[in-house]
Amino acid sequence: MNTAYIGFEVRRVLRSRRAVIFTLLLPVVLFEFIGPNLSKDRIGGLTGLAYYMVSMATYGIMAATFSMGGRIVAERSIGWNRQLRLTALPGWQYVVSKMIAGFSMGVPAVVLLFVLGAAHGIRMPADRWLLAGVSIVVGVLPVAVAGVWVGYLSSKIESAQQVIGLAYSVVGFLAGIWIPLEAFPHWLRDTFEVLPFAWIPRAGRAALDGGWVGWGGAAIILAWTVAFGALAARAYVRDALRV
Repeated sequence: MNTAYIGFEVRRVLRSRRAVIFTLLLPVVLFEFIGPNLSKDRIGGLTGLAYYMVSMATYGIMAATFSMGGRIVAERSIGWNRQLRLTALPGWQYVVSKMIAGFSMGVPAVVLLFVLGAAHGIRMPADRWLLAGVSIVVGVLPVAVAGVWVGYLSSKIESAQQVIGLAYSVVGFLAGIWIPLEAFPHWLRDTFEVLPFAWIPRAGRAALDGGWVGWGGAAIILAWTVAFGALAARAYVRDALRV
């Protein structure tokens, strides 16, 4: 593993104003403005404040990991991937580096939202905080892999950014970030639960409540991670054959 290149990718992400705004600043602002107003509500076994905290933490890490697809498209459009293939850096390391870079911004977003939640009065044992954070990070894996797949679907940065923006909006809706899934009819909620996105915040909330998403939820997250991984690998091979 080329740690120098991974470090290079991580530094690039941490210096990106766009990444800071959408991954850290926006979810924090939304949480600070909306979260305290939900402190007296109860949603799905948690206080409204804790429920919304997990939603914003999920928003931050999803934005950080999925946006790596846009970076891949941008680098492909200028021939950077082609140049890297002439070096000793294997293609899989390039992809893994992108995912690690996304998590390097996404994990701090989760931690920051949890710190703010505690500052607003959310009280949980330390092991529940830790398990909730780990559950969100692991649960977002299919989104991170899907971002890589989208990054290899198009070499035109303009159209790809539109696709990624639309896809992320849809993913946020399916995850219940903007509207709690409890507000939807049961048949629609059951449809959403076939996809992995709703299970990301649910994993965090279940951990805060002293439980977990169960084998069914874990199987869905794993299955979609593998499925998106296969699609990403196929798209990467196609891109490599064009050189």
